[in-house]
Amino acid sequence: MDAGTRRLSFAEKVKANASMEIDVSELFRKIWLEHNQFMNMLKLRWNGPMCDGPIRLVMRKLKRLKGTLKVWHKNTYWGTRDKIVQANQSLKDIQKQQEEKSFDVQLHLQEVDTEKLISNLMHTEATMWKQRACIKEELKGDRNSGYSLNDTMTQASTKAT
Repeated sequence: MDAGTRRLSFAEKVKANASMEIDVSELFRKIWLEHNQFMNMLKLRWNGPMCDGPIRLVMRKLKRLKGTLKVWHKNTYWGTRDKIVQANQSLKDIQKQQEEKSFDVQLHLQEVDTEKLISNLMHTEATMWKQRACIKEELKGDRNSGYSLNDTMTQASTKAT
């Protein structure tokens, strides 16, 4: 690279090419790496049989993987809010049963497992929202900056006249 040129970030490339449409749902998500079955699913789909030239082979595998990732993401992560509500209801039911049978070890273990499930689901949902916010900020920038710029320009033009 020349001293006068610099490498563009992903957001700069997107902004520079406004006609390029990017579906945010197609971007790689870091939360996938935390899932224990992600790598197995990825290897299974990637190593599937295909016959073609090396470059076209990679392109076809990536295209095939894209569809698989969409379906896997939907099945794995959609409905997290509903799962949390169901787990909370299950926890309340377990706690009501514990009031009747206060020294039942099985109920205590079920309660601990349900609390862990709720904690994991809440962590997953928080991570997804955080990543979604980062992607939107990367693609669209700070939402308030446009308002502030327009407001400043309006104030400057009214003062000048």
